[in-house]
Amino acid sequence: MQKKCRRCGDTFTVRTHEDYCPECEKVMTPPGAGVSKELTCEGCGTTFIHKKEKAQGRWPKYCPECLPKYSKVPKKKEVAVEPVAQTIEEHEVKAIKEDVINHPSHYTRGKIEVIDFIEDQQLPYHLGNVIKYIARAGYKGDKLEDLKKARWYLDRYINEVAQHE
Repeated sequence: MQKKCRRCGDTFTVRTHEDYCPECEKVMTPPGAGVSKELTCEGCGTTFIHKKEKAQGRWPKYCPECLPKYSKVPKKKEVAVEPVAQTIEEHEVKAIKEDVINHPSHYTRGKIEVIDFIEDQQLPYHLGNVIKYIARAGYKGDKLEDLKKARWYLDRYINEVAQHE
């Protein structure tokens, strides 16, 4: 099977599951542990020897002298430490505000709940589901899926009405 090399873009024959052509594979494969190599520093241009301690990672770009100058060491941010409650009595227990069974948040976003609107308008089953899926689209699950469900119920109701006319 032919495949395009992820590094150079050349096409090569794949033996198993390679991502790189044979030439790029040599460059991209990390050396084994205990291997030494003579490298040229990209910072100052001097030659240095680096020995791999682990069989992973790429060869360094910079010599030990230039490394602190060119590498960016992330600074640790100081965070204010707050004491943690030691016992359950010290910790304030808060009641769960959201009622996921009777009043789920994806149906109670507006001024009235979706079920209250459907019942107030005395909508038939199919139209009630159209309203329900449109109201919750993007707030519970996949938006496109909810809109397709709403369209499915609306099309089904339209066909039912058309048959009786």
